[in-house]
Amino acid sequence: MANVHLSFINTRKAEKGSKTPQIVELRITYERKTKYVSTGIKVPPFYFRNERVSPSYPNAKAINDKLTNLRSKAEAIVFQMEEQGFIDIEYLPTAIKADSVNKTFWEYIEEQASLKDVRETTRKRYDTFLRQIKKWKMFRTFSELNVTELMRFAQLLKENGYQKSTIQSYHKYLRQFCNDAIADAYLKTSPYASKRVRVERAEPRKDKYLTTEEIKAIERVVLPPTLARVRDMFVFSVYTGLAFSDMLAFSRDKVVEFDGELVIDGERIKDGVQYIIPLVSQAKACLDRQGWNFGTISNAKYNEYIKIVAMRAKVDKPISSHWARHTAGMLMLNNGVPIEIVSRVLGHANINTTQRVYAHVRMKAVVREVRKFQKSI
Repeated sequence: MANVHLSFINTRKAEKGSKTPQIVELRITYERKTKYVSTGIKVPPFYFRNERVSPSYPNAKAINDKLTNLRSKAEAIVFQMEEQGFIDIEYLPTAIKADSVNKTFWEYIEEQASLKDVRETTRKRYDTFLRQIKKWKMFRTFSELNVTELMRFAQLLKENGYQKSTIQSYHKYLRQFCNDAIADAYLKTSPYASKRVRVERAEPRKDKYLTTEEIKAIERVVLPPTLARVRDMFVFSVYTGLAFSDMLAFSRDKVVEFDGELVIDGERIKDGVQYIIPLVSQAKACLDRQGWNFGTISNAKYNEYIKIVAMRAKVDKPISSHWARHTAGMLMLNNGVPIEIVSRVLGHANINTTQRVYAHVRMKAVVREVRKFQKSI
């Protein structure tokens, strides 16, 4: 092909072997010039070898099929340019993306949802969200992704009695697919960028955490090996604040020594935000018992087992993977760790997230400190 070289890469912004998802791009090289085309797919470099996604990665076949189709399309465009006697590398990325005119936003959502590495429950929520916007005949085309239609969508959700949590989720999915469409050059700007758009947040639950006594009960309960491994994973999350996906991606090379202390230094799989976490003795003990490798387990099975662990420890709460993260935040704040530090440990992209989730804890801390002040005077 006229010295035009096409290849898929996803290590422009990360090292090979990284378990943090990175965008897969089609790299086009011609006469010492290089252009990149985003595929809209994010895959950890650890699972990306020889321009293909490892079969062990979720939805590998669907992802590899999309890459094959994109390469075929790019090759066809290059051949067409060759026949016309001129290769225009500046125009190639635009030409490869030119099918946006014929694709509907509904079709785009279906395609993107099939490629995302998410839990089955999230995939079902995508399906429910898509069925709803189809029912209301909204956002069929990319041109309908504007502020007017978005505000009409928000009004329909309220008029039909949807709970705040569902409304927030639907906006989250729509915003997510809009951002994907921007990355894939199907959309120029997101309607959410307008100052006219305000999405009311649902109040987070304030009771999704364990007390110190309940944590100790879970740590002490005698369990068979399978449940003991899950218990160690949960306790490790309690003392580190790592989300389930980040815990599974944990490896020894993320632990560094700083100022005489062991620290976990990494990036959240969810959004790439950096976290810095002291490796306290309780968390290290969990690693030592499991040989510094928690292995693999699905989120659904993990949540099923951790509920059994709680039952055996006589902890009467419907705990799940995310309870550990909430508990970590509560422990730190209740023990006087400044909220700015808690935000950094939890890897929140914005401190407002930390303030919103743990507002009631901060209020208790304020009251406690004021009482100390009153006694001192």
